[in-house]
Amino acid sequence: MAVFRKFCDMLLFYIFFLPTVPLLLTLVLIFWLLPVLLYRSIVWVLARTFRKDLLSFVSGIAGAYVDPDPNKTISNFLVGFVLTGDISSERISQLFQERVLNLKDAKGNFVYLRLQQSVARFMGYAFWKNDPNFLVSNHVRDYDYQGDLRLSQTPDEHEIQRIWLSLAEAPWKTNQSPWEYLVVRNYCHAGTTKPHSLIIFRVDHVYCDYYSLTGLFRVAFRSPFATVKLSGKNTGLSWKQLKSLLTIPYDIFVKMCTNENKKSPLGERHGSSNLCFNYTSTIHVDEIKLIRKNHGVAYNAVILSAINGAIARALSDAGATPPESINLGYGLPLSNHPGGFNVHVTQSTMELPCYAECPKQRLRQTHDIIVEGADSLLQLVFAYFLRFLALAPVPIIWTLQRQILAPSKFLPSYFLTNMPVTTTKENVDGLEIVDIFHGVSVTHGIGLFISCLGINNKQRFFFNMDKSVFGDEASAKKISVYFEEELKAL
Repeated sequence: MAVFRKFCDMLLFYIFFLPTVPLLLTLVLIFWLLPVLLYRSIVWVLARTFRKDLLSFVSGIAGAYVDPDPNKTISNFLVGFVLTGDISSERISQLFQERVLNLKDAKGNFVYLRLQQSVARFMGYAFWKNDPNFLVSNHVRDYDYQGDLRLSQTPDEHEIQRIWLSLAEAPWKTNQSPWEYLVVRNYCHAGTTKPHSLIIFRVDHVYCDYYSLTGLFRVAFRSPFATVKLSGKNTGLSWKQLKSLLTIPYDIFVKMCTNENKKSPLGERHGSSNLCFNYTSTIHVDEIKLIRKNHGVAYNAVILSAINGAIARALSDAGATPPESINLGYGLPLSNHPGGFNVHVTQSTMELPCYAECPKQRLRQTHDIIVEGADSLLQLVFAYFLRFLALAPVPIIWTLQRQILAPSKFLPSYFLTNMPVTTTKENVDGLEIVDIFHGVSVTHGIGLFISCLGINNKQRFFFNMDKSVFGDEASAKKISVYFEEELKAL
């Protein structure tokens, strides 16, 4: 009956929608595309004439990550590697100069030339611009932040946890490429008295995605950073993909209508001072694989079910009623990554069960939803939408994003980035990487951002959240413990 009702709803939608398609396309062409392309062309001619230092537009998906304020960024990535032994910033700088900055492709072009460029604004657009005073020493150096970000002579993970999110949001120097390697020496790694080092890499999201970062680490450290390859798709268009293609307008319409009046059960961000950061202990990939095998479900279903179970418990702990389902936003890689420093990703949303009578019931429902949406083309459509949107000047892009994303009318309840864990033991100049940290700065209103990174088949889950998400900081800090308990329950 539910399938028949959905079919009838779709039929009525397309009866009224299809006749309006030519009109909608004409309106988009007249009132958006033509004016934008005309203005963009004028700006390009003027830039070539009066600003020859500007190289090219910040275009594609990267254009959607440019903040209209030159002194701010929409999002920064932060990755930290704990090494067994001591390494200096001078040695890291040498490796970076020799292996990364001098690397060329088959055509003789520098692969990581983007690292010597910054973003400049001209007539509302963002452009790539070479840094005429580029020095590796400006970017690769000993940890030198002071004030609230200052570290002691022998910092440990508690100090890193204290400064991590504030470091992610720290402002960049003007007219300098927004990336840096920071070396923390005499780091106290839990469970050992031997000296360790912590290497922190920070970069503006407009420069790259996580797959670009993996490639950079592979080149700079000459370590495998091997991950399980994503399962390939058939070259032909499957029936599920064809069905997804035909139902895209209806799916978008339903998502917009169902999200518009649905209040997110999780909180929004209320400034840097209200942020909370914690993470799980190290979890071996085999633990999740065993759960997947025992229940006959997808690997991601185990992770997502445990996360939503932890959210339900944290909400209950804070005195709130967990919702039956929750809207998740997640990042996805696009196929055929071009290499180097690029933003080649998309994102989508999924409605998954949150409250359940038992963890196994939630897991099975989560698996079924993931399988049903596996061939959806909405993610690809969103990627092209971002490219289309990025044709406009930055203030217009920002205004449209703010109108859509704030005040949380179409925001998911939380966002997840689940990166593949490396299957190999990694090292830097012969020093083994024994632990990893991750953080991200987020300016949009999502109150909870979860990420997963790992090496050598071991991973951590990191929770970046506003304290208001679960009512208070005490409840917020329990979510990592609840997540591990949910995994054990499965």
